[in-house]
Amino acid sequence: MAQSRFMSPFYEAWIRSHADNLDSGVRHVYEHDFSALAELSEHNCLKMHSVMMTTRPTLMYWSPVTLACMQKIRELRADGVPVFFTVDAGPQVKAVCLPEALATVTTALHEVPGVLRIIAGELGEGARVAGE
Repeated sequence: MAQSRFMSPFYEAWIRSHADNLDSGVRHVYEHDFSALAELSEHNCLKMHSVMMTTRPTLMYWSPVTLACMQKIRELRADGVPVFFTVDAGPQVKAVCLPEALATVTTALHEVPGVLRIIAGELGEGARVAGE
């Protein structure tokens, strides 16, 4: 992202949006508003990738399968499945869902042509101070 800082016309706006996004995200978590958190999280992810895509040289990690998974996740959410995506610096899509939606999300993503593997994780025990 150091390169993007100087090369992307969207970098500064992306940075300026962080504080508000964080405040909104924390509020959505406290309010248990998964739908609002989903919309915010996906938008934040797409903003970061917009910065990367407008960097010179372009930082493009997505593949056609990445886009297909993102679209499938949006379709699932439109159908009422509590799920959203995020993508870090790579082509791997992270589908974040409520535990009761795991089987539905896993099955749907297995059906996307080109998906090689799905790794399901569980919620951790939460924040704690090490050694206590």
